[in-house]
Amino acid sequence: MGRLLLQNKNKRPLVRLILRGSFFFLYAGLIGTAFGQIGGLPGAYLRFPLGTRAIAMGGAQTASPDELCTWWNPAMLSTKTATQCSLGGGLMSMGRAEGYSSLEFKISPRVGMGIMPVYMGDASLNNLYDENEAPLSGGAFTTLTVKAALSYLMTRKLSVGITMDYFYLRLPTSYNPDGSLNYSEATAVGSFDFGVRYKIRENWFCAATVQNIDILKVLSGGSPGVDLNWQVGSASDINASITEQMAPSITLADQVNFVVDGRPFIWDLYKA
Repeated sequence: MGRLLLQNKNKRPLVRLILRGSFFFLYAGLIGTAFGQIGGLPGAYLRFPLGTRAIAMGGAQTASPDELCTWWNPAMLSTKTATQCSLGGGLMSMGRAEGYSSLEFKISPRVGMGIMPVYMGDASLNNLYDENEAPLSGGAFTTLTVKAALSYLMTRKLSVGITMDYFYLRLPTSYNPDGSLNYSEATAVGSFDFGVRYKIRENWFCAATVQNIDILKVLSGGSPGVDLNWQVGSASDINASITEQMAPSITLADQVNFVVDGRPFIWDLYKA
């Protein structure tokens, strides 16, 4: 009996490794499928998880983010007990890069504020060719998002928040006979995000956010989505103006913190 137990015990690390590997590939497949479904939509670049903790948790940061609250859920700003400053960046496949900074602070016991600029893009779009396979000048894809947020702690359990957004995008869309590129630019001002967070228990939180809402359009009876106003550059002297709409997004989240086998365990559920 003792020998049999010893053999089973030695097999446990292998079983754990197999299970962890299976969960990893399942997780990677689900995340890849989810982001692939929104990859072609206006503003899709904003849906990718921002911050190392958010990437590690698959974007499940809405219920109770420890950092970058201005981005994930502005309602968390009023629950902060100290000023927090964050600075980060990253390099991704195919030359894509991101960089961000964040400042979150309290201005009264019940009111918190935050501001956060975010860059996402590719500064070196090389290997571009025209229809005759002649090389073109190098280009760049640039996005800049700035969020300013305000939060109010209504009760010890309930907090609400609002964020005002600014969006800027620039990318090459055509070329000239000499091989130089023409760029198109888009801006959007006046978009708002709304967040709410409720503490059910000390270790149990639920939250909801609504993002990319144009309040002025809603009040005038229009669609709530945010309009990106593109100025399309071309080789001719006639430049076109195009408007595309960023659809609103709703995220529901739930987080429970507890201990498993003497170690902290965080259970996050979210639906975007």
